[in-house]
Amino acid sequence: MVQVPASRARSPRTHSIHAPSHRWDASLDSLPTAIARFDRQLCCIGASQRWRHDFGLTARPLAGQTLVQLLPDLPRHWQRACQHSLTTGETVEGEAEPVRIAGDRLSYRRWRTSPWCGPNGSIDGVWLWSEAVAVPAADTAQPTQAGLKSRPAVQPQQFQASESELRTIFERAGVGLNFQNLDGRFVCLNQRWCEILGYSEAELLGLQFRDITHPADHQLEQPHLARLLAGEIPNFTIEKRYIHKNGQVVWVNLTKTVAYDVSGQPQHFITAIADISERKQAEREQVRLLAALDATTDLVAIADANGQLCHLNRAGRQRLGLAPGASLTTWQLRDLIGCAEREVSCDRSIAELRHTGILRGEGELQQPDGTKIPISQVAIAHTNDAGEIEFFSLIARDISDRKRIEVTLRQQAADLEQALRQLQATQAQLVQTEKMSSLGQLVAGVAHEINNPVNFIYGNLSHARCYLNDLLALLANYQQHYPEPVAAIREQEAAIEIDFLLDDLPKLLDSMYTGADRIKTIVASLRTFSRTDESSFKEVDLHAGLDSTLMLLQSRFQPHDDRPGIELVKQYGELPRLECYPSQLNQVFMNLLVNALDALDARDQQYSLTSGQPQPRCIRIATELTPTGEASIRIADNGLGIPVEIQQRIFDPFFTTKPVGQGTGLGLSVSYQIITERHGGRLTCQSTPQQGTEFTVTLPLTASQTTGDE
Repeated sequence: MVQVPASRARSPRTHSIHAPSHRWDASLDSLPTAIARFDRQLCCIGASQRWRHDFGLTARPLAGQTLVQLLPDLPRHWQRACQHSLTTGETVEGEAEPVRIAGDRLSYRRWRTSPWCGPNGSIDGVWLWSEAVAVPAADTAQPTQAGLKSRPAVQPQQFQASESELRTIFERAGVGLNFQNLDGRFVCLNQRWCEILGYSEAELLGLQFRDITHPADHQLEQPHLARLLAGEIPNFTIEKRYIHKNGQVVWVNLTKTVAYDVSGQPQHFITAIADISERKQAEREQVRLLAALDATTDLVAIADANGQLCHLNRAGRQRLGLAPGASLTTWQLRDLIGCAEREVSCDRSIAELRHTGILRGEGELQQPDGTKIPISQVAIAHTNDAGEIEFFSLIARDISDRKRIEVTLRQQAADLEQALRQLQATQAQLVQTEKMSSLGQLVAGVAHEINNPVNFIYGNLSHARCYLNDLLALLANYQQHYPEPVAAIREQEAAIEIDFLLDDLPKLLDSMYTGADRIKTIVASLRTFSRTDESSFKEVDLHAGLDSTLMLLQSRFQPHDDRPGIELVKQYGELPRLECYPSQLNQVFMNLLVNALDALDARDQQYSLTSGQPQPRCIRIATELTPTGEASIRIADNGLGIPVEIQQRIFDPFFTTKPVGQGTGLGLSVSYQIITERHGGRLTCQSTPQQGTEFTVTLPLTASQTTGDE
């Protein structure tokens, strides 16, 4: 916004203009500069054709219309500057800024307001000048021939009638103005012309246009001058180069018209120039910038303050399927903001951009074929000194390759993690297998060492029974044939309680037989459980393996002082002999039964803390032959059950619900691998919290049915 500082305000005594006569209109209308006159209410009194053309008012009456009514989109500080000139009598100059002109396009323009005075010397209104410094291409178009014919010719007497007022306008115009003879010599020129070219007025009056024109542009005006003098066009506008006094090239926007005498013959050329060197430099920089933007593979877009796209680089047009010269009038910034939900997310993103000034993130951009590509985007709201948004910029990069790499990396990471888990599980299984192998060897060794003396004892007990029976028979004969033994024998019989001894000794021998049988059974169970000599598939009786495992765990089923006994329910069905790794299956049965026993102990501990009365402890083992010809072993307990949220993890290596030090988290994992990988079976779990858990082992009957046959 343009303020009115003291340095830009000028004294009203030197620059106020006395009210011109009504004859000023024809003369002013011929001036190739945009100027308009307003009264104290800022109602338009008149304007030059250039002013009407620039602001799209050629077909509209101006008289009586206020500045706001004529130009509702004009920056408000222009109106404030007019009011300032009316109040103080000062001239206010504005820097170049974007202004919406004819065709709803933007043009960068300098401007100036200056008061004009009536006959009594009072300020009766203001002049408003406007000079384009970045004129759109459409501005170079010539007015129509119909518009040309409607303008009256400027007569010499009209120049004389308004000479005073026009002289002031001429001198104070923001553009370089001059009158030039038809032969190209200067008649008069204003100070701005001298400033643009660096010459004094006296120096320029001695020169022709050709003397200060760039050699390459000497013939540039000739075709237009011929048409102008022939009355085909009222004026023309071109861009050309002059040579500054210091030798530098000066680019100008030149507008030329012609003034006629009373007979209608051309008398003078009236020329206006605006220094556009800075604009040309900016255009060159813009060309380089646009070339750089077109060279990038990123989408780059620029939109005005309303979000209307103004520029889209080559990559952006290709991405959206737009031809190089296709119009952007139907495209809004929100169309390019990558959003998943267009109506909601994009509006929210635009609101955030307006509020914070910047928007970063990732999204999706829909292409013409309907496919969406992932993009990384940065949008910036560019503001002026007053904090008002002037335009938006957006950079969006296709990150499809990055996303694919990320997916690949995530997959590789997942594969590595899976490989690590498998390695850990394999290592754990090897450790567990080695432990079980060592334990099996130990058990087998112990069983072997115990078996020899037990067999010795068991074998001699039969002989001892025979010998004892013979001795008892002999003693009975003695008692029969010698009923009255000597006193010493009677005393010894009384001392040893011969009758009790004869009755208890056979019972004692029977107990020894029973103990020996028990030891033989335990040794057989140990050997069955270890099966160290069975490293390949063999046909075995699953029930024998279950019973041997139960035999080893029998002490945990017995009642103790701190807990009651556990009821064991065996529901064995008819199963044929099964091909398997016997020792590995026994290891699985051991793991499942130990977990069931631990679950019952944990349940009793919980009930003891709450002083509740638990149901009787029970473990149920059921076997059957399924309709698909597979062996099914179900081991169930009525313990606490497994929480639902961790049931999916119970077969993971090193996962355990037991307290630290009471479980390694390998039992179920190793069991799962033994059943699924080594035997081609299935191990599943069904658990209801606070009710119990049931594990089901399903095995094929033969090695040919397995998927893990080795």
